[in-house]
Amino acid sequence: MRPLLCSLLLVLLTCLPVSADVDCDGVDDLLTTGSALSNFFSASTGTVMGWVKVTSDVPDACFGGANMLTDDATFWGVGRTSDGAQSFCAYLYDGANILTILNTKTNGWHHLAWTHGSGTQTLYLDGVSIASAAAGDISFMGGLLVMCKEMPDRLADLRTYTSVLSVDELAVIAQSHLRGIGRTQPSGYWPLTACGDGAAGNTVTFLDRSGNGRNATGDDGANNTGLTCRASEYLTHAWGPN
Repeated sequence: MRPLLCSLLLVLLTCLPVSADVDCDGVDDLLTTGSALSNFFSASTGTVMGWVKVTSDVPDACFGGANMLTDDATFWGVGRTSDGAQSFCAYLYDGANILTILNTKTNGWHHLAWTHGSGTQTLYLDGVSIASAAAGDISFMGGLLVMCKEMPDRLADLRTYTSVLSVDELAVIAQSHLRGIGRTQPSGYWPLTACGDGAAGNTVTFLDRSGNGRNATGDDGANNTGLTCRASEYLTHAWGPN
């Protein structure tokens, strides 16, 4: 009986989908939700986060440039920039100024998070606050949430929240190297596990696991290259290997 059970378990594990990350080409790849920014957080309060593997420099400014998450009307974004000798960044437009915060880039895998609340936006790297600035409300929330915009990096486990997560929770998530961990319910959650290693992400539906059904659709752009799914190399599930 035991050998039979082991064989059945092996079959089940073999049939499970391979967890994957997504390589963006830094040119025209996009993951588009079709949902307005206001569905994920408010103009004054929210959190976004994701895992980023920095693979090369970016040619763009933060505003409207290489963003892990942004809106297609470019009123807000979190990602990387060529400003400040290559930096992680976040920006928002509050109706009067484009307020940008920067921190120097380092290669490899990192957890990048942004919070906005009580008139301040803060950027976190690997669970530690690295920069903050006064910031008013985002002046337009009708733009559609998109991911992977002009970012030549590998992305994994992207999330949004309607609240400002505590410093402690951000640190736990960043230090865990686990998918899906955290006590606060996200407003949007894309593990990016929709396809296996080497598969094209174009036209693939990347499910929103928050329960809100705001799925993202892959688009490899006019050049029809990039947006490639990769086997997960850094994150694991809390219940075991990918």
